[in-house]
Amino acid sequence: MPVKNKIGQFAIVSLLTTLLTASFIFMSPLGARYMHMTFGRLIYWVFTLISTVVLVKLLPQWGLTQMVVFLLIGLYSELEQQKVSRFYAAMSSVAVSVLAVFFSLGIWAQLQNISLSTFLKKQVTSTMMLSPQMKALSSSVEMSQIVSVLPAFLAFLLMVLVFFAALFIRPLGKNDKMTMFQVPELVIWIFTLSLAGSFLLDPIKFFVLQKIALNVLFIALCAYYFQGLAVLGFVMNRVRINYFLKVVIFFVLAFQLFAAVVALGLSDVWFGYRSRVFKNLIKNNPYAGD
Repeated sequence: MPVKNKIGQFAIVSLLTTLLTASFIFMSPLGARYMHMTFGRLIYWVFTLISTVVLVKLLPQWGLTQMVVFLLIGLYSELEQQKVSRFYAAMSSVAVSVLAVFFSLGIWAQLQNISLSTFLKKQVTSTMMLSPQMKALSSSVEMSQIVSVLPAFLAFLLMVLVFFAALFIRPLGKNDKMTMFQVPELVIWIFTLSLAGSFLLDPIKFFVLQKIALNVLFIALCAYYFQGLAVLGFVMNRVRINYFLKVVIFFVLAFQLFAAVVALGLSDVWFGYRSRVFKNLIKNNPYAGD
């Protein structure tokens, strides 16, 4: 590609991705991933640094969003190039990005001469006041309880962003199917321990430990949520149903029935819905596809 055309393409992609981080964040990972794959790591990370610094001076919230999206997708893409498995690449990039967000928020709070917890409570309160439903939640739940699980909610949001990026933008020659995604067996023990800690530890006497367990539990459930989506996609790819109906079913289950998809992912640990036995059952079904 001529240099002039490449510069023009970079300008369009970078501008569009930056605008999406402020308007429709779920689409911004696509541009960031495309940028990393097309223009290389050096240009990607230089742009990330410069754009973040500029945006932080103009609008801190926008700059922070820009930083976390580009950091998340950049780290995931770098680990993917090093042949790290999809699960560990995603979880590592999510963990680093979550730490970077709270570190940045800590600095922001210090500049205002308040503690991080007070700063977070203030930001969450102002955000919840924008929605009538959230107002009702804030009146019935202590703000400290909401703030204590923010890491898990942020981690889930970042996992969704990685999912979109990995699903729609793939490196050349990488043909592994998202429907074969599987959480490592070790995670079931992490899930079990965090489940026990969340419900057996006294939330007053062991406040910190109980909240850590609760955050880990939610993150583990999110991991099995994506395994459930993979199982759902696997089955739907092999059953001959109308495309429109397939989209409706996927939308309802994926976005409206979170618990059902999590249960599907968790039960896959024991039943192995994508194993040879279940493949044969689907194959022998007269309505099954190839």
